[in-house]
Amino acid sequence: MLAKQPLQTRTNVRLYALVAGLALICATLVGCSGKQDEGAPPKDGFPSVQFGYSKTVTIGEGQQAPSQVKVRTLRQAKNASPQTLVQDGDTILADYQGQTWDGTIFETTYQQNWTALPMELDKVKVQGLKEGIIGHHIGDLLQIIVPAHKAYGDNEQRSVTGDVLIEKNTPLVYVVDIIDHVDLRDYSALTKAQPIIDNVIKKRLPKGIHVVSELGKEPVITIDDNVVPPKETQLIHLSQGKGKSIGPDDYVAQHIVMVPLQQGAVDSATQKNDTSKVYSDWDKDTLQLTPDFVGNDLKYLGINVGSRVLVLMPAAQLDRKGRKADTEPVAMIIDYGGTLTVPK
Repeated sequence: MLAKQPLQTRTNVRLYALVAGLALICATLVGCSGKQDEGAPPKDGFPSVQFGYSKTVTIGEGQQAPSQVKVRTLRQAKNASPQTLVQDGDTILADYQGQTWDGTIFETTYQQNWTALPMELDKVKVQGLKEGIIGHHIGDLLQIIVPAHKAYGDNEQRSVTGDVLIEKNTPLVYVVDIIDHVDLRDYSALTKAQPIIDNVIKKRLPKGIHVVSELGKEPVITIDDNVVPPKETQLIHLSQGKGKSIGPDDYVAQHIVMVPLQQGAVDSATQKNDTSKVYSDWDKDTLQLTPDFVGNDLKYLGINVGSRVLVLMPAAQLDRKGRKADTEPVAMIIDYGGTLTVPK
């Protein structure tokens, strides 16, 4: 039989177990064990910032309204390099929160179960926010204060959700965590790909489907009359990219040309202006970002950045999220130009 422990010893053991348990719980939470951003007190005109364990951020109310854009670095990027530098025209992936100077939140990704979102800097309406981000690096966590004339100026502005009215001449304050970036104007991954030999492509193509493919330029799809649609999705590589393999947590910068497979003969070049038969986003000046990260979509998963792939899709009654779709069979050529990766 074990000897009975003194009360103080038993109490110490219980306290130790409690502390160890709390430490274990903390280690499983995002932000604990050295990962939690510490925030910052109010200083030099910047409101205070506090970070919570369930992906929350609290920004204090501003005091004296700012007269110029000011940036405070709350966390410095560890491996800054020219490749991680955010430049004018980039699209970033970021966690961010924006609020008015008096503390009213009008936009945030800092909520439990929310993921970071893309931010195309050329389309950011708040000039001061854009100025505050450019010149920093992937991994930087920033607090940016924006004077009214660099925000919405004399105009009122509704939040994206419509539930907050930002009054005219209102200074703003943001917290922005830069997670990734991509330049949608950069086609270099596409032009550096390894093309597949034409004879090999012709052998792989189903009867009645023809393609013209030149790296970095808009491809052409020609469909003969009475082509038999596929019964399952088929992927045929036209070029092999040398970039990273696309994963389920990636947004993809892409170009697409798409034509139907059950509307008779189609030529994506000569019928380009017939939007009922041809869809192409190559007339836009930049690559286009997928509206969401790709998940388990087979058109993207495992494809190397820089690749060009012909995708043949059968008719479908449901989309990839299980919702009713009733789509017709199509042929599309996708160029995969880059990615933004959502952290796990």
